[in-house]
Amino acid sequence: MKKRFKLPYERYEEIKKIVASKIREWGINRLPYDCFNLCRSLGIVLKKYSEQDSLTQKKLMDISEDAFCYVITNDGVAKHCIAYNDKMPQHRIRFSIMHEIGHIVLDHTEHSQLAEVEANFFAQYILVPTPTLQYFYPLFTSKISSLYNISEECAKNVLIQFNNWKEKGSPFLLPFETALLKHFHFISVEEVHNSI
Repeated sequence: MKKRFKLPYERYEEIKKIVASKIREWGINRLPYDCFNLCRSLGIVLKKYSEQDSLTQKKLMDISEDAFCYVITNDGVAKHCIAYNDKMPQHRIRFSIMHEIGHIVLDHTEHSQLAEVEANFFAQYILVPTPTLQYFYPLFTSKISSLYNISEECAKNVLIQFNNWKEKGSPFLLPFETALLKHFHFISVEEVHNSI
């Protein structure tokens, strides 16, 4: 059985902070959100596999069954593009797009196991910021999947992450977690002052 690659705890926390910052910077103010609109607002070009000729589709599928990102340069201006398999279920497309945005934000320049784990964690956390789950008890995978428009598999991982988060320190929120909850209006300004 292949051992699962894990990041050091500090790197998970660093990615969480990056995600919290990007959520506020990009104006994501509700969950779930429209990943296609987010790409448009970020200037990322989306290309569907199905809109390509059959030879190109085969090449795309050889690269990735889900999605991949690349850069095109036009008149000296570089632009990020994400090609994605539009025949996948909607929740998988959303995860794949956010995974590719994770590669862009985290400045991954080459394919590696480390880059894949980081991009997966980025996608999971930006689709379901862990602290927001505490407001939806009782928690189970189908409920998380439905609330956040993610797959059952992703929801299972999110639930594990949430339980680990609860064991490691919640209800004592870190500053970026408090800012995130305030951003989504889960807590008021008064509650922030009372928790300090």
